[in-house]
Amino acid sequence: MLEPKTLARPYAAAIFEYAKQQGKLNEWLNVLALLAEVSKHPEFMLWLSSSVAMDKKTQTLMQLLGDQPEDVHNAIQLLTEKKRLDILADIYQLYNLSKQIYEQTQTVQINSAYALNDAQLKSLQTTLSKKLGRNIELVTQVDTTLIGGLVIQMGDEIYDHSIKGQLHQLSQGLLTAAA
Repeated sequence: MLEPKTLARPYAAAIFEYAKQQGKLNEWLNVLALLAEVSKHPEFMLWLSSSVAMDKKTQTLMQLLGDQPEDVHNAIQLLTEKKRLDILADIYQLYNLSKQIYEQTQTVQINSAYALNDAQLKSLQTTLSKKLGRNIELVTQVDTTLIGGLVIQMGDEIYDHSIKGQLHQLSQGLLTAAA
């Protein structure tokens, strides 16, 4: 059996190429993001495996999305008919990655102990943009357990510059030295 990402790849690529041709990369990203979010719920997966007719599933998803163009309806209908609604999150991730590569952007997750002001965010964005050689989209989150500092996640790389992380390293060093 194929991995979900492998199954999702051709759908994500086809939707991306279509959206690029139509000049609707962000619109499709929003639709796929909403569908991916819905697909994370256990109730959704249970509903997918139910005996509800395919056209009813398509209709329900379209109602959830609200007023959408015909091409979105056609994509949902195709995914429903091919029984691929269970890979919506993977389709979204692969589509988003293709969009970021195409636009030479990268999403960077910033977790900080306190809310960062606009000047701090701009400075971080400029520094990271120079380091990575591409446009940066920052996603921020406050995590008071960090005590102070930042944790920066870029793809699969994590840079922990938090007080919590430094305390953890210090305690591990002391435990290792004591052993």
